[in-house]
Amino acid sequence: MHDLRRMLYNHVQHLSLAFHTQKRTGDLIGRMTSDVEAIETFIVSDLLGLAVDFLTLTGMAGGDVLSQLAFHAGRAVDHNPLLFAVTYFYTRRSKEASRKCPA
Repeated sequence: MHDLRRMLYNHVQHLSLAFHTQKRTGDLIGRMTSDVEAIETFIVSDLLGLAVDFLTLTGMAGGDVLSQLAFHAGRAVDHNPLLFAVTYFYTRRSKEASRKCPA
């Protein structure tokens, strides 16, 4: 914000004398101060809120994709007895092997 204020001040310093005779000093200072505060508020609150909303939306979309994948994987196993039998066989063997392994 300091750099923005400095750039704005330098810009106002390089404006023509005709501009400064038409505008009142208090109006210029008030306008500069309020505009810089508005930009700061936007960056701090609104932009941060936008980032949080984007991350939330991305997480929800990812959860939906995973949910759909799990649903279709369950349907594939449910409708394929061969896949069910292979899974059941290897699950039993894996459990037996893990019981035999010393801890």
